[in-house]
Amino acid sequence: MGRRVILNCQGVSIKRAGGVGRYSSELASELPAWAISRGLEFDIEGINPAFDRQPFLRRVKKVVKHAFPESSHQFFKRVLPTHINPAERPNLMRSKASEESESLLLHEVSNYKYSGRVGRLLGSPGFRYVVTFLDIQDFFYPEFFGDEELSARRILYDFLAARGTSFIAISEFTKRTMTERLGIPADLIEVIHLGADVRSCPESDSSVHRRGQLGDYYIYPAKPWSHKNHVFLYRSMARQQSLWRARGHRLVLTGGFTDLERRQATDRLKELGIEDLVEILGFLPDGDLQALVRGARALVFPSLFEGFGMPVVEAQLLGCPVISSSAGSLREVCGDSATLFDPGEDAEIDSVIEASFAADFDRQKWQRKGFENVKRFTWEKCRSATFAHYQRVMEGI
Repeated sequence: MGRRVILNCQGVSIKRAGGVGRYSSELASELPAWAISRGLEFDIEGINPAFDRQPFLRRVKKVVKHAFPESSHQFFKRVLPTHINPAERPNLMRSKASEESESLLLHEVSNYKYSGRVGRLLGSPGFRYVVTFLDIQDFFYPEFFGDEELSARRILYDFLAARGTSFIAISEFTKRTMTERLGIPADLIEVIHLGADVRSCPESDSSVHRRGQLGDYYIYPAKPWSHKNHVFLYRSMARQQSLWRARGHRLVLTGGFTDLERRQATDRLKELGIEDLVEILGFLPDGDLQALVRGARALVFPSLFEGFGMPVVEAQLLGCPVISSSAGSLREVCGDSATLFDPGEDAEIDSVIEASFAADFDRQKWQRKGFENVKRFTWEKCRSATFAHYQRVMEGI
């Protein structure tokens, strides 16, 4: 009887990867080498063919071609079945009966989706179900979700909590919320932090010109979701706008703003009288965003809730000091490498931002602390720990 690992990436966007997209791509790119070295079969679900140009998928192909130089084409069809029309490869299709009888581990890379195979695999003696929980924000801020989405999430969480063989949490904070809110036993949950690295990309000429016109600026890279707490930051700026203007500082906003969100943000900034202090750039190519973060006086991160906090760690990798909320996992991830504030206390954010305006603000000190902190978070550690988790679970089959 064969042994197989399935990585379910369905519903994950890798092209504009946030934390879950990058997490999925890192696991998917190295799973072939790990599985092949242990004589395991593997599938990767949900990788859209449109992402064929992405570096992680090229790495998968390279591994397979190295291991199977004479038959890599056919092997690649089998291990990445979502690239192939099932009608074109009937000889490679597995029967439901054979899948239900083999030793199989299925890993859901997020607690927002589940594989369509689960229904017929549950109850099979050789089936093990690993689930990564990113966060359960809706338990803390249900007002940010519609009724239907909130109900769907709660039903899914209950299903995953009841059916999971073992669980991965991306922070100690997430693990605590899983035990407290979902009743998952702590000994079934392993904390595996996400990693962080920066793949250097060239900056466009237009970005170079734009940065030259920004002057001394702060940056907040986040979509304008409610929990990202943009308005809290705007109000702080409004209270201190005379200081922002006197120092010549501005705030740069990046992230995927829709046209409606951009208009709403602009209207709010006008109401507060600070539209001249804020530049909304929206989604940017990697190279342009990296250059902006490197050049910022500091990253300001007022989020109300994070399961990990990828933007904070990536900013530190780029040498950008961080002024961050202490909410959710952020205190755990930042430690003493960032200036922290309570994202519900006006006086705290005003105080830490004003302190960063000072002429003696020690940017190099915070850069050093940031560089030291990010050593804790690498994708190599994340992948190794995840695959070791698989191994322990499969040894119990």
